[in-house]
Amino acid sequence: MGAAGTCLGCFLTGASFLLK
Repeated sequence: MGAAGTCLGCFLTGASFLLK
């Protein structure tokens, strides 16, 4: 679960950065 949470957070952060 920890890995999934980290991956999800990384994905959201990366997506937001790319979208900006």
